[in-house]
Amino acid sequence: MGVPTIKAPCEAETQCVALCKSDKVFAVASKDMDTLTFGAPRFLRHLMDSSSKKISVMEFEVSKVLEELRLTMDQFIDLCILSGCDYCDSIKGRAIREA
Repeated sequence: MGVPTIKAPCEAETQCVALCKSDKVFAVASKDMDTLTFGAPRFLRHLMDSSSKKISVMEFEVSKVLEELRLTMDQFIDLCILSGCDYCDSIKGRAIREA
């Protein structure tokens, strides 16, 4: 199809974030919110969802997220870890649901 591809050496999301940080792409599209913790300047969620779900694409800018939450990036990462992520369970008794 002639679409350029890149093979990520490990986590694809970290590779995509690096491309976004270097202005080679506009944003990172994923269904995984962990993309924000990798520092994606711009993150698109629900871009690839089927039209039958009728979910609007959500755009996040990590700088605005941090500003709204009044957190540093390190504090945001800690909050995400405490809330649960791909690499560890959330704190027992604290159910966090996806939007």
